[in-house]
Amino acid sequence: VYEHLKQNKDSYFLTADLGFNAFEALQKDFPDRFINTGVGENNALGVASGMAMSGKKIFVYSIVPFLIFRNFEIIRNYISHNALNIQLVGAGGGFSYGNQGISHNTFEDFAIMRTLPNFNIFSPGTREEVNNCCDIIFNINGPSYIRLGKVPATNHKIIDKIGNIGQFYKKGIDALIISSGNLIDEIINSANYLETKSINCSVFSLSTLKPLKEELITKILKEYNKVFIIEENGIIGGLNSIISEIIAKHKLILEIKNISLEDKPHKLIGDQNYLRKINKIDSSSISEYIINNIDNE
Repeated sequence: VYEHLKQNKDSYFLTADLGFNAFEALQKDFPDRFINTGVGENNALGVASGMAMSGKKIFVYSIVPFLIFRNFEIIRNYISHNALNIQLVGAGGGFSYGNQGISHNTFEDFAIMRTLPNFNIFSPGTREEVNNCCDIIFNINGPSYIRLGKVPATNHKIIDKIGNIGQFYKKGIDALIISSGNLIDEIINSANYLETKSINCSVFSLSTLKPLKEELITKILKEYNKVFIIEENGIIGGLNSIISEIIAKHKLILEIKNISLEDKPHKLIGDQNYLRKINKIDSSSISEYIINNIDNE
């Protein structure tokens, strides 16, 4: 974003009182185009909408529940319906802020945002995936939502990039694992463990959730008989829904298994690792589930 603002004088960055120790360079070098709206997320998007209607490209940053849930009416009526050039950058996908309690957990946003016309939706899981998504965001004239999680501890190497929709981190013949966001770290750790049990899985990260390149996704799915969809998201409206809709629409014949967050309030408090473990989306739980549900005769 810093580099984009340096090259594009009509671009502005808004934050709702967040970004300590992250945005100082933006504030210092672009004082007239860095706006802290304070703890007033509705105001932030109202200001952003007015600026976008005046021909500006706007980036708005906040924690996902404050950016999306608190603002949904404004996002729908102003940004979506008018296709405004506003890029919503949401931090804290899934259980990233699990210590802060239920108000900060995020697992309904994809279901909500996918219903809105004109929106591009991105869920990158690594630094490189973020850069790839930003290449798209910087060059479009319309609204986008990008959900960010914590940076994985390991810099995983992409072995095959599939258009602008996603990337493979591993290739195997026994099954395909599809995930999104920084849960990809747990997925790759699980796939590496499964290799020691002679189970070789492909790992695909779907980082662009909308618009969908269905022809590319169906081409990938047709190469496998068994698919595991694993997400740090509610079972309704996220990856499970996306892939199931494509399978049904194109009448694909394959077995699909899913690990998602249950359709219930998630009220327990703890860090992301703890909440992933009790919801069985940590690497060891994923490995156990795949071992118990795969037939690699």
